[in-house]
Amino acid sequence: MTKKLLEQKQTVKVLYTATGLETERTVSSMAEDGSEGEFIEKTVWQYDSENRVICKIHESDDAVQRTEYTYTEKADEPDMKYFEDDVLVEAIERLSGEVYTDRLYFENMEIQTTWENGVKTDEKYYLDGKEIKRNQ
Repeated sequence: MTKKLLEQKQTVKVLYTATGLETERTVSSMAEDGSEGEFIEKTVWQYDSENRVICKIHESDDAVQRTEYTYTEKADEPDMKYFEDDVLVEAIERLSGEVYTDRLYFENMEIQTTWENGVKTDEKYYLDGKEIKRNQ
């Protein structure tokens, strides 16, 4: 399905699964004659057998962002890993329904924060894999 957004001067192409789930959305500029112009961005979704999103990839001129979701019995919400240009930036691991660990990755540093019922209960800082600071 293709939509033309005249005010934004964009063309949006959307693909769906047989069950109606969106699998791909490509946005392009619109040429003066109304035809498709230059690529702006593309998003692709992948689903598991239960129609839950397991991967979302967003591509633009600036970067490729990929989010992977893993569903477990530990919690209703999935675990998540977020990558920019194939570099891991953030990972969330669900430990139980309201408890999870959020890890942020930098070049040689990691910040690991544990949350319980919306309250930060632990925070650790790692440099080159060694713990250098802890806040509890």
